[in-house]
Amino acid sequence: MRLEYFEYLATLSRHASMSAASRELHVTPQALSVAIGRLERELGVKLVRTDNQGTRLNENGRYLVAKTQMFFDAIAEVRAQSQAAEGPCAVRVLADKEIKEDFAAELVRRLDEAAQPLALALDYCDLAEVKTRFLAGNYDLAICYRDQVGGVPVHVTEPGLIFEAFWRSPIYVVMSAQHPLAAKGSATLAEIAESGVPLVVDAYGMGFVDVLRMFAPQMTIVREDNLIAVQKQVKNNLGVALDYISFDGLVVRGKPEGCVAFPLSDDIAGDLGYLLREDALPSRGTRVFLDYLLNVIAQPSGVQR
Repeated sequence: MRLEYFEYLATLSRHASMSAASRELHVTPQALSVAIGRLERELGVKLVRTDNQGTRLNENGRYLVAKTQMFFDAIAEVRAQSQAAEGPCAVRVLADKEIKEDFAAELVRRLDEAAQPLALALDYCDLAEVKTRFLAGNYDLAICYRDQVGGVPVHVTEPGLIFEAFWRSPIYVVMSAQHPLAAKGSATLAEIAESGVPLVVDAYGMGFVDVLRMFAPQMTIVREDNLIAVQKQVKNNLGVALDYISFDGLVVRGKPEGCVAFPLSDDIAGDLGYLLREDALPSRGTRVFLDYLLNVIAQPSGVQR
């Protein structure tokens, strides 16, 4: 079944005659008639009717054209994207504000060094608002963390969105060097709970509590207003904190002086990834941006793409 047969049928739907449709298609009326006849035989249904007013689509033909129009619109959009001229392009990105310090600076630095001009508009919001604002706002893609346990995502991606991870971070324990588990250099959430020192989290960390409870239901969790307050509690051995490794892979955010940090022994990690709309074709700017993420910035992580 040839694609141009459907194009011929769609063209005939816009005209009142074979001759007018054939002129637009630059074929003879006889060739157009033969093509539609072949399509009818392959489908096993009649698609046109001929009367004293000419040859037009019947109800089957009109229904088929209506259903295939979205397909042809998508083809036209793909062709237009692929034929876009070289030169500057733009992308609008919404990101979880918790990744601002260790992600955005590195991202902007590397894009500035790139040969391909890319105008990057980068906005931030709370993690809880990322998906809602992305769906409602004028953004090309969004960047956020998604927690996973045992390689399985904890939260299901909303219908209409696609989440693709490009960087995986283990969860790190940050504690005072005076903590009884510090010398061991490893800990599970259950061991932290049994140590008697509570887990201290900020507002962002509260979104992680459900995952923590899966491993240590008895865990005492104390909320502080900000990261500075969390650091103070950890430094004074009044709390233990959890954090992702920073984007550059060298330091852990929230590790104050006199403290130690090591990977949590439980199988928990955070996937940093991007969100796209399932029904939208990425713009040229989006494709250039993702190329940097996947081939330049993203570190090997074991994340399947």
